[in-house]
Amino acid sequence: MDALFVTRCFVNEGPRWKRLRPAPMGRGFRYQKRTAHIIVEVAEHHRAAADRAAAAAAEVEASKGVKGAVRKARKALEKRSKQVQKKKK
Repeated sequence: MDALFVTRCFVNEGPRWKRLRPAPMGRGFRYQKRTAHIIVEVAEHHRAAADRAAAAAAEVEASKGVKGAVRKARKALEKRSKQVQKKKK
């Protein structure tokens, strides 16, 4: 258990439970209980480090032979896609 570390963790909005709360004069107030989907991925430390190193090596290999302007454009696109993914979460 000591060899496990969190690799990814995120929370999404889940379904809302519709409920009624008693109110005066025989009425009822409607409210929503919010729920969430919590996702946590764990991995052994040496495997997580090996995955990161492999991803970095693949990125370096993919950008070999690419001129400066193209490399900058690719980095800008990657950065923009990461920002869009963060906004969606």
